[in-house]
Parts: sequence; structure tokens; C-alpha cells
Amino acid sequence: MIEKLLLYLKYEEQLIDELVSISEKQQNALIKYNLPELERLTAYQEETSKLLHQTEDNRINLIASWLGLSKKDASGIWLSEIEQKVKTEEVAELRQIKKSLSIKINKLSNLNSTNRLLANRARNNVNQIISIISDGNNHLCNVKV
Repeated sequence: MIEKLLLYLKYEEQLIDELVSISEKQQNALIKYNLPELERLTAYQEETSKLLHQTEDNRINLIASWLGLSKKDASGIWLSEIEQKVKTEEVAELRQIKKSLSIKINKLSNLNSTNRLLANRARNNVNQIISIISDGNNHLCNVKV
């Protein structure tokens, strides 16, 4: 069972790597205001997030059946708790995956926060430009708008 769990965790790690890559590309698209690229990346991000969610569900179901837990309890179990139930040689690999996942999730969280900030600033700038142009007292190129 631990081999299957490690496979799920490694696949989740690959999906998180992909989400990090997508978020980095989204950041560039936000900075360059490349809307078509941003839309494409967002659709791909949604697909990858769905795959990650399905993999997490599969992992939770595996842990639940392996340890005889409810799905709710299995979803709340920490990898540290699972380390206590596996052989010594498997603990090292599990700890390495745990550390790697933690670093990558933190990076993804930081990228998403930055992207959210960039998207909000872009929206505010567009709204400001629209309000300046639509205000009847402004002149643009010697033409009253």
C-alpha cells in the first residue's frame, strides 16, 4: 500500500510542479497584459487543478482503506502520522516527498498571491482609464469626450 501512496504523492507533486509553471506563465501574461494567453493558461490551470483534486481523492480513499479510517479522518491525516506506520526504509522517501511538497505548495501560494495582486491592479487601472474617458469634462486630443 505504501508503494501506491508514494505513487499518488509523486503524481500530486508533478501536478503541483505544473501548477507552479502555469502560475509563472500567468504572471508574465498579467505583466504583459496578454489576455489570450491568460485565458489559455487559466483553462489549462483549471484542468490541472481538477486532476490534482481527483488524485487527492484517490489518495484519501487509499489511506482510508489501508488504515481503516473514514474518508473524513483520512483526509485529515498528516504524512508524519503515516511515517509511524511504515518501514524505516520507506520513511526517508516519504519525508523527502513531504519536504518537497511543502516547498512547492508554498511557492505556488506565493505565486498565486502575486498574480491576484497583479490582476486586481490591472482591473483597477482599466476601471480608472474608463472613468477618465467617460467623464464628460475631459478633453482627449482636443476633442471633448
